[in-house]
Amino acid sequence: MLQNSKAEGIFKYTTTGKNTAIIFLDKGISIALHRALEEMPELSENLDGFVWYPETLSFGDVTIIGVPSFMGGYEYSPWKINAREDGLLTDKINEALTLLPRIFGESGHRVAITDPSLANLRWIPDISIYDDIENVTAKNLKGYYTHRFKKEFPSESEKAIESFDFDILFRYGLFRVVLPKLRYAVYYNGGWWRDGRSNSYERALDVFPNLYYLKDLCLVDDGSDTLNIFMNETTHEEGAYTADLIPVSGQIQYSKEEIEKFGSYGNVSYMYAFLAAMKSITVWIDYLKDMDVYDNTRIIIVSDHGGTFRNSLFEEERMERYNPLLIVKDRDTRGPLAVSDEFMTNADVPTFVVRDIPDPVNPYLGLPINSEEKNGPLFIYKAPGSQNRHGPANFTLGKARPLLGHDIFRTSSWGEWEDVEND
Repeated sequence: MLQNSKAEGIFKYTTTGKNTAIIFLDKGISIALHRALEEMPELSENLDGFVWYPETLSFGDVTIIGVPSFMGGYEYSPWKINAREDGLLTDKINEALTLLPRIFGESGHRVAITDPSLANLRWIPDISIYDDIENVTAKNLKGYYTHRFKKEFPSESEKAIESFDFDILFRYGLFRVVLPKLRYAVYYNGGWWRDGRSNSYERALDVFPNLYYLKDLCLVDDGSDTLNIFMNETTHEEGAYTADLIPVSGQIQYSKEEIEKFGSYGNVSYMYAFLAAMKSITVWIDYLKDMDVYDNTRIIIVSDHGGTFRNSLFEEERMERYNPLLIVKDRDTRGPLAVSDEFMTNADVPTFVVRDIPDPVNPYLGLPINSEEKNGPLFIYKAPGSQNRHGPANFTLGKARPLLGHDIFRTSSWGEWEDVEND
């Protein structure tokens, strides 16, 4: 639900200076781009000047583990956060979420951030964590363009009798009887669980329209340099899309041909959400070009973690959950999408972003911001997704697996899963 009424023009782009833009796609899976390029070949040209890093790793497969690292860098990896004995977990995550806005805001940049995941460790982000940072504007935009989108793409409503007598009554009853920690799976942010052929239409309409109309949230001027961080859950709310790449209401039945083409029902569901997101991003890219700010804008498209998209690239199942999307365009670069075999993690994002800041330092820890930690021991973790199962000072980590080599797709690059001792 929208918490802030006015948002048009929140993201400023200067024609005379330097812009940096981060597009965050919750649960964006890197290996899905392989298939997306087959389905939408024009993406290679649309992603003009970008470099894609397929071998990118997230330290966790849930948002609460992945977001601090991508926003704050290696000092906010799970093992670094847990090594800090003082302070609350909430404060440590808030440090990560405010690190880049604080650095850029205090250096005179105009900064905007929307829907910062887990701000103050809340599902509905508490944007007050940015109140005392100069030059920073923060807004929660979920639902902002829902009404406009529904007017442009009207859908048939479910029949009232079916909806009330069965769907709503049954799902509400289920919500009341399940354990509190399971209620998120039944109802979240206006959307209800239904069944294996269900539709996340309501949830998709809270997030996809913001990405679809992203250019309308932007304003071009000749002001000071900018940092824009747009956080979005389109790729998280799969299950509402068909081949038309627009959310539709009602139950979706994918065809046998679609399932055979993509490998599974789940793969079809995710791929259409992913393609819808990437197509919307290319519309925004065209806008930046039309407004003559594309070449002076550095763009990072990144996710917190991967997800289940079965693909032959990984020798082991479920490892795609640790494979977040990372594609980067530096300023004044053009050309078809390039592919790099360099090993990356999403904790490398702050290092990309602060390239224009002389001797960048973490304002909370006094440590330089760089990617040197990538050369040391790295681990991935199995951990609860709910913030209620972590803290008060540290993450609750179930199992850890060490990375032994940088070819993340091969089983030989990984050690065994081991139990983690939590304080």
